[in-house]
Amino acid sequence: MSGEHRGQMKRAKISQSLLIVVTVLGLLWACGPKRMALFDQDVELAAAPLSKNIDREPLTGHLADACSAIERGDQLGARSHLQAHLRRQPRSAMAHYELALLAIDSKRWADARWHLQSASKLQARFYGAMSNLGVLFLQTREEIAAIKTLQSALAVAPNNALIVNNLANAWLLRGRINDAVTSYRRARTQSPDHATMLYNHALALLEVHEGPQALQLLEQALSVRPGFALARALRVAALHEMGRFAKAEQAARRDLELIKATSDNHVVLGRVLIARGQIRQGVVELEKAHQLAPTNGPALFALAETYDAKHANKRAARLYRAYLKLQSRRFEQSRQARRRLKRLGTIRKSGGT
Repeated sequence: MSGEHRGQMKRAKISQSLLIVVTVLGLLWACGPKRMALFDQDVELAAAPLSKNIDREPLTGHLADACSAIERGDQLGARSHLQAHLRRQPRSAMAHYELALLAIDSKRWADARWHLQSASKLQARFYGAMSNLGVLFLQTREEIAAIKTLQSALAVAPNNALIVNNLANAWLLRGRINDAVTSYRRARTQSPDHATMLYNHALALLEVHEGPQALQLLEQALSVRPGFALARALRVAALHEMGRFAKAEQAARRDLELIKATSDNHVVLGRVLIARGQIRQGVVELEKAHQLAPTNGPALFALAETYDAKHANKRAARLYRAYLKLQSRRFEQSRQARRRLKRLGTIRKSGGT
């Protein structure tokens, strides 16, 4: 399939799927949310997902019909044509790849994974398939598999900023912070003004307590994308960690006025208020965060700790249990929640509230 033909397959759609960084991982950070952001709202980074020195399938028959269906937004029709093409050409890596994109769009992760694995096996230099597959491995916390897959993709396309960024995400989730920082820096040489790259780089820098540099990157990200709610939340969290509580509260309140607030924006304000001794107001903000996103891990855990400290034992225990049911939670917080639940159970048996 030629580069011109790939243009007919909706480059924006390819960009979105290639640039997915799964937010359901939702890791916690001491002062607020810590997770990589969706990576599809800034300058387009996607190149042709196949290495230039391999043969491409001709855009004919059902593949051509699939292109037309995608252009019309007819996903059902596109899937039907791609499946028909696979019945005639079972070794079509491109059909598997396009079916994977459709599966990602509808959050059918298992189907997407199978199609991406098939595309990668059929065409070893299909770096777009490998990059997406690496991201899906991150979704299921298979960091080692993700790193190996993304490194394979990078061997095919060593200058692809997207792949380098995704590999940096994998290093960050694996806890190899220095490798993550190095990779984010490398990715940004290819796309220096990409807001999500800037955000993710700042996230890694905060892990090694480089607050001033992280803040600089976050300000740059917000100059590119002012409505980037997660970057605004992380900016507040960074100020909090640096002990600049008044500045953090001011920034958090201004963010709530300027943008459509997310749960994360209320979480960071709630934490700052509690740190400043304004417990009641802080709880109000954390409750707002919980109402906006009942499965927001930072909000759940912060609320549980706060009610625990106020000796509202039943409420705290319920929130700890809800936190432990989350797929995306941090090990240390999970261990602490279990310890506190055990302690609260002992208090209840002894006649406490």
